[in-house]
Amino acid sequence: MAFAEVLLAAGMVLGSLGVLIEALRRRRSQPASAPGMPVPPEALDRARLLLSKGRLIEAVKKVRKATSLGLVEAKQVVDALRGHQVP
Repeated sequence: MAFAEVLLAAGMVLGSLGVLIEALRRRRSQPASAPGMPVPPEALDRARLLLSKGRLIEAVKKVRKATSLGLVEAKQVVDALRGHQVP
């Protein structure tokens, strides 16, 4: 009986890990301008100004500070601005 309980518990843990991994995959694949994570226009304007002065890192920091985006997502927003695409 104890062996069966251990197997059941292990299955539950593995199932939970599968759900977590899937959630992380979906989050990772979201584009920087995903709904629910808008970048305030003031932050975009400030980032454009910083980019025009060649201050890429400061532009990324500004976007991160104005949003809840991570480093990669903020960099994607700034890269889009560099390519003249509005995120």
